[in-house]
Amino acid sequence: MKAKVKIGATCPVCGGEIETTPFGYGCSNYNKDGSGCRFAIGSIAGRELNDEEVKQLLSEGRTGVLKGFTSKNKKKFSACLVMTKDEEGKPNITFDFSQNEPETIEGVSCPLCGGAIEIKPFGYGCANYKAEDESGCRFAIGKIAGKDLNTAQVKELLTNGRTGTIRGFTSKNKKKFDACLMLGEDENGKKVLKFDFEHVEAKKVKDVKCPLCQGDIVQTPFGYGCANYDRNKEDSCRFSIGKIAGVKLKETQVKALLLTGKTEIITGFKSKNGKKFDAPLKLTEDGRIEFDFPERPKPEETKVKCPKCGALLKKSQWYYECDCGFRVNRYVAKVELAEEVLEELFTKGYTAKKITGFTSKAGNVFDTCLKFEEDEIRFDFDRKPEEEREEEKDGTVQNQ
Repeated sequence: MKAKVKIGATCPVCGGEIETTPFGYGCSNYNKDGSGCRFAIGSIAGRELNDEEVKQLLSEGRTGVLKGFTSKNKKKFSACLVMTKDEEGKPNITFDFSQNEPETIEGVSCPLCGGAIEIKPFGYGCANYKAEDESGCRFAIGKIAGKDLNTAQVKELLTNGRTGTIRGFTSKNKKKFDACLMLGEDENGKKVLKFDFEHVEAKKVKDVKCPLCQGDIVQTPFGYGCANYDRNKEDSCRFSIGKIAGVKLKETQVKALLLTGKTEIITGFKSKNGKKFDAPLKLTEDGRIEFDFPERPKPEETKVKCPKCGALLKKSQWYYECDCGFRVNRYVAKVELAEEVLEELFTKGYTAKKITGFTSKAGNVFDTCLKFEEDEIRFDFDRKPEEEREEEKDGTVQNQ
């Protein structure tokens, strides 16, 4: 830790000497236990003061114009520092912008009066603006849809009457959008700024090409598409990626699909009957996008007879099924039904014992008997399993 050094300035609170500290400057009458004078100066708007600036602030009550402060929205600015006192007489350091020499944008002029365009704390404005003069020029450019323009964009706007594509505006409902800006006129002929969506350049997806024509891939209102598409030309490239089964792909997923020919498993797809499912996607040689489901295993023969026709059932990926059209689910509430359970269901119409490990939609695990009714396997919560009946019977015998 550096030794504290007195800089030759006086504390405005108690008259003690000001010395350097690990965080900046403080009064030498401050004690380690927290008592004593607590006057201190640390970093101000991201800028550290040096000894001479602190001495000037404390001796003269203000500094000259200092550069290098940073606002909350990360913009650099210059200002004087002024030492004032609040209602209780406590010292307070504030900014003073009145001494700043206006910084102008070279090569452009105000579209209303021809005056110079200056960089202001809020953005940009005409040099002929006078707060006390209502007839002074009022042209100004501040934050637009949540975005601050940079000097190059303002210069392009005032030189050409419009900008190129600017990305990252924010709508009232908090959605991001891209647009150009143009100088237009309102009903009274007053110059106003307007959004121009017609000339917006589509955002390119880096490092990927169209699988059909090797054109760039760009973002579109519906998803992604080939930059060589032209709605006025029937022979232009038609490759596109929109919503797939209710899911809009992320840019990383589109890149994986075009670079490797497939994606990882994507969640949240929705079938035509409303059921949700997860699956990877693959890109075919002719540029079509398909679900990449694993190959279904071939149905296996079982020893269970079909309750409809008596033929032996086959066990497929998801069902026990018969050539006659009969089938039942192989899995019920995440439990795979054994062949012995099916035989009991088809012969008795119910299971004598509880089957364990069922999982409800809410994630709760439960045990119950099953029954076979109207060609369907259903839960049978009313049936007492054999083990409970045996217990009741044993209890009756003992009581007797």
